[in-house]
Amino acid sequence: MLAYLSSVVTILAVQVLIVLLVLAFILRRVLWVLFQTYAYRLGIWNPKRKSLRKPLRKIEGEKKRVAVIGGGACGLTAAKCLLDEGHNVTVYEKFDHIGGNWAYTNKEGSYSAIYETTIPFSSKENMCFSDYPIPRHLPVYMPHTDVLSYLKSYAKNFLVKQCIRFNTCVVSVEPEGQDGPDQKWRVVSEYVPPEPEEITSNPPTPLYHADKTSFKRVQDREREKTRKREQADQAFGSAPPARERSEEVYDAVVVCNGHHWSPKMPKFKGEDVFQGEIMHSHCYKRANRFAGKRVVVVGVGNSGCDIATECSRVSKQVYLSTRRGCYVIPKFYFGVPVDYVYSNRFFHLLPEFVRNVIFLLLTWIVRGTSTRYGLQQNYVGKRTHPTLNTEILYRILHKSLSIKPHIQEIRQNTVIFEDGSEVEADVIIYATGYNIEFPFLDTARVLNFDPHKDENQIELYKYVVPQHTNNIFFVGLIQPLGAIFPIAELQARWVAALLAGIALLPSSSMMLDDITRKRERIGKEYVQSSRHTLQVEFLEYCDEMADLIGAKPKLYKHGDLLWELLFGVGTPVQYRLNG
Repeated sequence: MLAYLSSVVTILAVQVLIVLLVLAFILRRVLWVLFQTYAYRLGIWNPKRKSLRKPLRKIEGEKKRVAVIGGGACGLTAAKCLLDEGHNVTVYEKFDHIGGNWAYTNKEGSYSAIYETTIPFSSKENMCFSDYPIPRHLPVYMPHTDVLSYLKSYAKNFLVKQCIRFNTCVVSVEPEGQDGPDQKWRVVSEYVPPEPEEITSNPPTPLYHADKTSFKRVQDREREKTRKREQADQAFGSAPPARERSEEVYDAVVVCNGHHWSPKMPKFKGEDVFQGEIMHSHCYKRANRFAGKRVVVVGVGNSGCDIATECSRVSKQVYLSTRRGCYVIPKFYFGVPVDYVYSNRFFHLLPEFVRNVIFLLLTWIVRGTSTRYGLQQNYVGKRTHPTLNTEILYRILHKSLSIKPHIQEIRQNTVIFEDGSEVEADVIIYATGYNIEFPFLDTARVLNFDPHKDENQIELYKYVVPQHTNNIFFVGLIQPLGAIFPIAELQARWVAALLAGIALLPSSSMMLDDITRKRERIGKEYVQSSRHTLQVEFLEYCDEMADLIGAKPKLYKHGDLLWELLFGVGTPVQYRLNG
């Protein structure tokens, strides 16, 4: 009997010991994962740093001759960062002005996708470049005219304009010589005569002037400033335009031509017989031409909601068609810009489900439920890119704007939706996004990408570097939950460091692992859509890029700024604390 009891006790003791060992192992793994997560976010520890110091692929550290394609915000910061590292830079700009997408014109179908009343969805504190803050006197959400002025001031301050070849269109970019670390690129360009229509911006208002000068004198003074600035530019010298057609060889190419210029047009049954007007939101400039008309807007992204809201002020009736609903959040939470919250570093230290609960609760308190407005989402467990708009909710409640499901069929004067409802329409506006295209590149060879088949699915390491192609980089080819200016700047700083030999690239297999991991994460978190193929979290991606160049803020080294870094606005200036 005693022997039996002793054997039972022994077996129980062994089982308890096994259970305790398993629990200890699980607890150790949980603590290790928590340590990795929060230590990395706080800048104390990086598990990948050693692998980055011993790469299998390195770019030689001599100063390079680099071509930058595009003179928009991304191209300007790319040129500036390359100049900082001593590289010889040439910027190819198709038009006679800088600004890219922010250079508004009245001409429909122009390169610029912005309209007369465009206001960015990021606050100025989060939108600025890290070494060039936006002036305090400007509004929190700046109109596009102020954004363009900021970019012009940035280019002038850092002497970027000297490197720009205006009115020069890149025809082709082809690899020169054999593949390898010393791969060069042949850039073929041609001169494009300037268009007769100049950039159109809103006239300056006396509100920006301290004195009480009359409005006419303010206009005259601004014209005089412009004339003197042009004379100074001619005297100082910007890069001359290329000849009618020229070819040059560069050590590297940085592509900054943007991805909001090639409209994506859906196809609906019967649209060929529609007697009204069908257009893309890219061609939309102002709402007054739709006064008294019945307008159907397709797509509930930021542009679609903005256009529907503007048209609802002057149009007879506006219908906003959505396939799967959307998540509309206001631009302010109790007077605080919404991106102050999601760029906050302490907020990102919280688990993801806690962050989601906080956002849902704040949004519910401010505007109520989506069901009230007919914008409820018909998908479960995944996210879409949120839409920032406050006025649209009032327009819906005032019945000047109606929410409709996806379009089923278009007839001569009517549109039929999937719920069987039918409305009369004079204009249909597709706010359905853009295709990613590089007309000057053989994308199949360089990127292994077909813009007509791959639904914007481009495989780039850190969304910048092709896996199998050397010395060509892409800056700004990304869709962040936040401002793109500071992200493009960090990408450009990394590219400049790579070309200078300061930063290093990992092996192709390591790059492929990173690309695959990001693609799988997007597939798990977001609804399958061409809009989400380049989706990133703002602060998380900024930290990731900053860590590659040693610029991620180390909180323990900045005790005097610890409170601001943890609980303040996540301004890009923090990425200049360590370099």
